[in-house]
Amino acid sequence: MQNRHTRYSPYPEPRQHNNRCPSCLEKGDAILVSPGKPCSQCGNLTPSPEVSPAPQTSRKKRHDRVLFSRQTLVTTSSSQVAKSDREAGRRYDQTLVFSLLENELLSLNPSLPQTARPRQSHPQGGLKELKGNNVSGDIKKYSNVEPLRYGKIDNLEAAVWVIRDSTTVIEDVIRERARLRDDAEKLMKEGADAERVRRFMFERIVQDDWSERVEESKLKRGGSDCIRPSQSDTLLR
Repeated sequence: MQNRHTRYSPYPEPRQHNNRCPSCLEKGDAILVSPGKPCSQCGNLTPSPEVSPAPQTSRKKRHDRVLFSRQTLVTTSSSQVAKSDREAGRRYDQTLVFSLLENELLSLNPSLPQTARPRQSHPQGGLKELKGNNVSGDIKKYSNVEPLRYGKIDNLEAAVWVIRDSTTVIEDVIRERARLRDDAEKLMKEGADAERVRRFMFERIVQDDWSERVEESKLKRGGSDCIRPSQSDTLLR
């Protein structure tokens, strides 16, 4: 039972250091001192004990990780594979999928490394290039895919903008086609003569060539220079 005079503390008492002053011990006096503070009797300073830093572990690249990849032919069930091997296989698969994503993005817009929209993680825009030792050569060797050369987060953020720009281009095309159809139906209902129909087709189809607008927007998807077709002659989104 706790003594009623004992002060209750929800936290454990700080551990006391039982260091003795070396100078006083030589004289036969056992004087407790705190590391880094002077002795209360002789005034000598007791150095703080050195704490060795925790060793840093470096993860070496596994050159055999493709053997445990789910994206390649695997003849061994996962239950028969060690955890470290399964993790190595997953890292290979992740790098492979990100490499496929990056290659697809660059095929849609080769200038993304320079023009990708600024983000909070990369305010200057573009894609951050990986250091040479972080480029996984085994992706090219075993899967015949150009390996990832830019940051994974950069690729994901660029992919988000490519999807948004693609959606915007499609929406603009749908609206323009609907507007063209409505105007053509109006001409038919009004019984427009051949000259009026010819002028309509020239102004709306030949002169205002939407194929060029859409093509320009398509090639710049994900970049800060991408302009939606409906605004290609006015301003950036």
